[in-house]
Amino acid sequence: MRWPVDFQLQGKRALVTGSTAGSGFAIARALAAEGASVIVNGRTEARTQAAVAAIREGGLPEANLRGVAADLGSAEGCAKHATGVASCSSLARARCRFRSR
Repeated sequence: MRWPVDFQLQGKRALVTGSTAGSGFAIARALAAEGASVIVNGRTEARTQAAVAAIREGGLPEANLRGVAADLGSAEGCAKHATGVASCSSLARARCRFRSR
């Protein structure tokens, strides 16, 4: 997907939380299409890697993507992200609603 304007995201790094599905996935894909280096985040390794693969298979095989599985709703998950991810140019947080079971 190409946009009619250039958002000048080449060389920028973006962390998109909740990016394994829904609006977070769409944001991660759009940023990758614009040339940003995108850190895809999800709570499980399987979903995170599946989202990275889906972006690549969906027409962006050369996209600069990295998947990091961590629950950012926990101190442990935040610490994992902080130690494994360099600074970011932007942060996109997908809004989520969780239901209790």
